[in-house]
Amino acid sequence: MKRFRTYATWGLAAAAILLGPIFLIFGMVAAVGISLDILDAAGGGPIALAVGAPLAFALLYRAAPRRRIANFLRSRSHLGHAAGLDYAPKSIS
Repeated sequence: MKRFRTYATWGLAAAAILLGPIFLIFGMVAAVGISLDILDAAGGGPIALAVGAPLAFALLYRAAPRRRIANFLRSRSHLGHAAGLDYAPKSIS
């Protein structure tokens, strides 16, 4: 019983190394199956919209005038920066 904890730890580590790839392979198959079931139940429209929305936003961002976006981003006040304050915070030390 003196070395049971050490042997148990090494045994569980060896089991994890040996069984890890098996769980990974079956987990991927299960994930694909579950996602196809969700796609079948929910329909293709909402899923295609969710997948295609980032691409549409990226294309719209590239088509927008950059100067207007840059001015909007520059005009925002950045919270947490001492540059926008009228005073410099004192050191604690």
